[in-house]
Amino acid sequence: MTDLQAEILEMLARGGWVAYVLVGISLLLWIVAVLRSFALRRGFRGALADLVTRCTGPGACAPTHDDPHAGVVVRFVHHAALTLRQADACNHDLDRWATHERDRTESFAALLHALVAAAPLLGLLGTVSGMIETFASMHGAAGHATDHTVAGGISVALITTQLGLVIGIPGLVVARLLDRLAAARRRELQAARALLAESLGRVVP
Repeated sequence: MTDLQAEILEMLARGGWVAYVLVGISLLLWIVAVLRSFALRRGFRGALADLVTRCTGPGACAPTHDDPHAGVVVRFVHHAALTLRQADACNHDLDRWATHERDRTESFAALLHALVAAAPLLGLLGTVSGMIETFASMHGAAGHATDHTVAGGISVALITTQLGLVIGIPGLVVARLLDRLAAARRRELQAARALLAESLGRVVP
């Protein structure tokens, strides 16, 4: 074990159970962030009009409905193009597929924001617990308060506060960036809907 690892483990031990919970939240937060970014993949390169042209051309086919490797825009274009080749297809089919993929852009969003909000709040809980421990050791218990008990309470308060902020601030930045990416995907879905309707002779209401 390196000196750095030993210092980290010692810091977590001083932070108490709140510090270990914060570490777990940090791991879960970044796993959820990666899953959300994967769900927001564009799924293709180049212009959106080129994708629509390829998917509406002769011999175009659609991927399976739940293909995990296709981006939200690609899935929408392929499925909508295939559906609109049917004789009874209408603009509601476009809306149905667009809504389905637009809902996918919100995947893991609520959980990610909840984890981002929970980190500093748990840090605050550790701060309060540490201060309670500090004051309890000093409160009218003559002969019971020691430098060790006072320093231990302050240590818990500072470590958990620091951990909560270190986890929450980057998490907030990532969550905001992913929200902007989701908004961009929704705009692309709307643009793809218009292009599909135009290329297939449909009128967008």
